[in-house]
Amino acid sequence: ISQDMVHWQKHPDNPVLVPDPKYYDPLGNWRDCSFLWDKKENLWCTVVCATAKGEGPIEARACIALARSRDLIHWEHLPPLAASDRYTLGMELPFLFKHGRRWYLGHSMYSSYFSKAWLAKHPDVRAQGGVHYLVSDRMFGPYQVPDNDCLGCQPDPPPYAVQLIDHKGEKLFMHWGPQRYATALPKKVEFLPSSQMRLVYWKGTEKACKESMLLPGQREARLAAGASIDIGKPVQDCLFEGTVSLPDGGSAAFAMGKALLITIDATTRTVQSADPATRAPREGRKAILSTGGAWRLKLVADGSVVDVYANEVWLFAEHCPRPVADQARLLVLRGKAEVNGIRLDKLVTGNAIHHYGFNY
Repeated sequence: ISQDMVHWQKHPDNPVLVPDPKYYDPLGNWRDCSFLWDKKENLWCTVVCATAKGEGPIEARACIALARSRDLIHWEHLPPLAASDRYTLGMELPFLFKHGRRWYLGHSMYSSYFSKAWLAKHPDVRAQGGVHYLVSDRMFGPYQVPDNDCLGCQPDPPPYAVQLIDHKGEKLFMHWGPQRYATALPKKVEFLPSSQMRLVYWKGTEKACKESMLLPGQREARLAAGASIDIGKPVQDCLFEGTVSLPDGGSAAFAMGKALLITIDATTRTVQSADPATRAPREGRKAILSTGGAWRLKLVADGSVVDVYANEVWLFAEHCPRPVADQARLLVLRGKAEVNGIRLDKLVTGNAIHHYGFNY
């Protein structure tokens, strides 16, 4: 507790929030709480990664607990907002918020946390890490899993430890990853008419773009198979953008020295990360594009994270340390390519470069 948010002392009644055995298993999860101020009831609510009371293995009773308090010291426990046997570890880092008339309840998850037994019963479900969420018309539920419950999902390691921040009327998606400790720039959460969510490019990122690194006459390029062209001056953290047209079903790529290769293929309508040396596709870093003859491709390389967008929609993130400035390059792998409206800006955020080869 603190009177000034600088000097702190432990409350004498610690711990102030423990699992109530009426609803929750004291031997299971009880962590990762986040808070919501209920203006109508004039009290605080918290959601917690927990384990529901019940029989059988703890691993099959993952839930998101709910409790409320007027002073953050004395708590009333309520039944779980959501419980599921699809996970074996826990519904980590839960959050709860309202948008319009709908309530959203979400949590972070690695694909390895999915229960193999549950997946065997649901062969149509693809296990992905990231944020999964549920939707309800009421704060206390019942909550339903939408047709697509993924937000910022990709095969492990995914974006993780998500915080949703309200900023000037927008909901921003803050996270680290796809490797731990590598902090990514915010994305904007876009709410679709179906009540589903998706991530799009946040215009606030433009404040970090300090100067153009392009050379004269590099706003557009027309290349044939096997050809390549250096784009701008060598740069470390940067924002690259260009509208890519592949009229004969070809394939093109954007490279950052020997560190990064992002390909776009018109025949399969895919954007994918590939090994810069072998050009072999990287498993799990792949997205399917909507139909159309041209795509506005955007890559935001900041710190150790590269976020990949097409037509402003986030596709996936790559972990890619770039400790020194390197040369950006466009190349055509197959067919012909036209790239218009090319942009290469130096990005300055102060985000650190991390080289961690582990996830914990």
